[in-house]
Amino acid sequence: MKIRCLDCAGFEFELELDSQSLDRQPVISLTCPKCGSSTALQKRDGGGVEISLDKHLASKRAGG
Repeated sequence: MKIRCLDCAGFEFELELDSQSLDRQPVISLTCPKCGSSTALQKRDGGGVEISLDKHLASKRAGG
């Protein structure tokens, strides 16, 4: 699976992901080496994967 950074779109993550990985680790965060923003992947209720900016991690890094 290839996913571009959702913030800058300047970096493309390439990863292999299966349902067992998301069962063990329900949220996976990928940090872009170009802009430092994080893209999160999480298991979606009813099946599938949800991809979004990781605002939770960003607030933790900002001290909030």
